[in-house]
Amino acid sequence: MTAIDLFLVSIYFHYIKMKQSGRNVIPWFATCGLMAISMPVTISIIIKMFLKDNFGGENFSETIFLIFFILFGTIIFFITKKYFFQNEKHIRTLNKYINNYSEKRRRNIFIKTLLIILGVPVAAIIILLFEYGII
Repeated sequence: MTAIDLFLVSIYFHYIKMKQSGRNVIPWFATCGLMAISMPVTISIIIKMFLKDNFGGENFSETIFLIFFILFGTIIFFITKKYFFQNEKHIRTLNKYINNYSEKRRRNIFIKTLLIILGVPVAAIIILLFEYGII
C-alpha cells in the first residue's frame, strides 16, 4: 500500500464511519471533494509564497485565478475518483487497511492525514504573514 493509498483510505474510512453513525454522507464523493478543495488551496498558498509580488496583486487577475482554481479542483476530483475508486481499488485497499492496522494505528494515520491537510496550508500562511511583516 503506497502513501497515497494510505492517505486516501484513511479519509475514505473516516467518511464510512460517519455514514455508519447515521450521517447523510456519500463516502466516495466526500473523499474526492475533500481532495478537490484542499489541494487547490494548498497549491495556491504555496505558489503565493514563491510569487509574492505577482500573485494576487495588480499583475494577476482574480478572474484568471478563479478559473484556474476551479479547473484545478475539478481535475483533482476526477483524478482521485479515477485513481482510487475505479476498478474497486478502494475496496481492496480498505480491506487491507482494516485487516493490517489496529484501531489505534488507524487513528494515528488519520490524525497524520488531517495534519497534512490542515497543517501545510496553515504553515504556509504563517510564513507569508511573517514575510509581509504582519506577525
